[in-house]
Amino acid sequence: MATIDKLLDMVAPHYCLSCSEPGDLLCQSCQFSIVIRSVSSCYGCNGLSSDYRTCDNCYRRASLRSVYTAIEFDELSKELIYCLKFNRSIAAAKNIAQLVYEVLPIDRFDVITHLPTATNRVRRRGYDQAELIAKQLGKIADLPARRLLKRLTQHRQVGSSRLQRQENAPKMFLATDQTKQYRRILIVDDIMSTGASLEAASKALKSQGAYRVEAAVLSRS
Repeated sequence: MATIDKLLDMVAPHYCLSCSEPGDLLCQSCQFSIVIRSVSSCYGCNGLSSDYRTCDNCYRRASLRSVYTAIEFDELSKELIYCLKFNRSIAAAKNIAQLVYEVLPIDRFDVITHLPTATNRVRRRGYDQAELIAKQLGKIADLPARRLLKRLTQHRQVGSSRLQRQENAPKMFLATDQTKQYRRILIVDDIMSTGASLEAASKALKSQGAYRVEAAVLSRS
């Protein structure tokens, strides 16, 4: 896949989404000039918190300790996600991973995993975009990236109400036996809406012995 992407870059190079220069989806200058999200908040209630931690009130009924958010949900984040998910621009995974890396206390984790995308979407695209981000982040952070979650249902959360998301999520994931090898796990995804899927994934991982589970996304819608 990476080889194909490189060949396509030679024939039809990307243009920077920020400054329109040919070469990469985000040129080096724009990649490092993006303002990383500075407002740290609880993923459950969106109230201010330190280090993106789940507030004490929300954590009483949650298992996800923190959700790190790299940048605000703006035109740039939308375009990066669109390029990766719908335009087959897998180079965007590296850009997203680099932005996510900037907000992470990476020494907290033993392993990186991803939130599995619905099988029909993976089949249609030819790849799982969240897995690509996780692998790129693993390379940047020098951490193993492993498939620790299996998706049990193919129900799409996009377009569902908050209540529907919360009702569907607990039935979505199963943690693999390999999870028992790790204590501190980071789940990666492209974007978070309600956080219900990430929470369900966290509970599945903890059921297999994970001590602390946190998550990281490019942005929150």
